[in-house]
Amino acid sequence: MFAPCVDWVSDKSGAFMVDLVLRLEDIDENWHKVEKLIGKSAALPKANTTSQNKGTTQESLSAESIEIINQHFAKDFEVFGYEKRT
Repeated sequence: MFAPCVDWVSDKSGAFMVDLVLRLEDIDENWHKVEKLIGKSAALPKANTTSQNKGTTQESLSAESIEIINQHFAKDFEVFGYEKRT
């Protein structure tokens, strides 16, 4: 359950086993890629959204917790191009 995300979408050699990987935070800008992949136009509904004015969980994490996350999910940061926090 707590495996890096890249392990869920790639085989043991590191090759993706899915046709498309998108960042959720960029879904609005990239939804056209999903539509192209499925061959039709589809609505992208938004439900259960969170206010952007709230503080993030990251702000409440200790330096030790951030380091554990950085180490455990290092492959995800590298493969998906996310920056590690310090």
